Amino acid sequence: MTSVFYEEVISLVDKLTPEEQQLVVRHVLEKPKLRKMTADEFKQWLESLTFDAGAVLEAYSDRREDWYGDDGR
Repeated sequence: MTSVFYEEVISLVDKLTPEEQQLVVRHVLEKPKLRKMTADEFKQWLESLTFDAGAVLEAYSDRREDWYGDDGR
């Protein structure tokens, strides 16, 4: 098996057309579906999908009553 380095892969992907780059992305995203991931791999994958959206507005409330009034509608 031939070793491939990350930098080489990035260099090659940069040379692809935008459409080909999208196909590479789709391939990479589909790859984990071919086998069951371990719990640790799944956790890492799930965490990779998160991002920090910044601070929540000070006046924000997730209480239903604050959004719809005391009657809950």
